[in-house]
Amino acid sequence: MIQYMKVAGPAGLMTEVDNLLHFRCVQIVWRMTHKSRGLSVFCNISADTPTDQEFIMHANRNLAGHIA
Repeated sequence: MIQYMKVAGPAGLMTEVDNLLHFRCVQIVWRMTHKSRGLSVFCNISADTPTDQEFIMHANRNLAGHIA
């Protein structure tokens, strides 16, 4: 288990951490897709995050194919 997950999980902060992580991934993918369509980025998220209504990928579905 990744170190931050040991602290963030029990504190109920995983969706916030996942959103911050994905915000940065979206920034990177957005910049890089203009240069190369073959780009993909892997980001680890908790199982509860995709159901969170504030999850950043809900607003960036067009980039979802580039983030795994």
